[in-house]
Amino acid sequence: MQIYTKTQAKEVIKKLINKYENLSKSVLCNYNEANTRKDFILPLFKILGWDVYNDFSDNEVVEEETTISGRIDYSFRINNITQFLLEAKTLPEDLNKEKWANQAIEYGWNKGIAWVVLINFKELKIFNSEWKLEKSHPIIDLSYKDYLIKFDKLWLLSRENIEKSE
Repeated sequence: MQIYTKTQAKEVIKKLINKYENLSKSVLCNYNEANTRKDFILPLFKILGWDVYNDFSDNEVVEEETTISGRIDYSFRINNITQFLLEAKTLPEDLNKEKWANQAIEYGWNKGIAWVVLINFKELKIFNSEWKLEKSHPIIDLSYKDYLIKFDKLWLLSRENIEKSE
């Protein structure tokens, strides 16, 4: 598995951003969730050091994990302990719709996992699911344009960083 330093990761993420920016408007509008995951979300997290295809581990990234309220798209684990959950949406989806934040937070709440990520690559939002608020507020809210400018915030989701934080 390719492990990137922070500097290398930034360079590879820059290529992923260019790929996104080069999509035509018509292609972008018709991007479904499966292709969004395959072409952008999983590659992003692979760059951040996660074994997204479980090539070298049994279940570091688990897809379609069941919760009481539905299926969360991905569960990211270290030593079989879930570190955060990720709810993916299509590239054209508006992540500012309250229902998406509520869905992701509900999944985390029901699983007892504090951190949830809501992403469509164009945007990435991190929520704490332990805080029940009337209106959801992300702890971190990044546009893909921020991925390089505010790289340290994105790097918080790297396997290396989370492993150090355990």
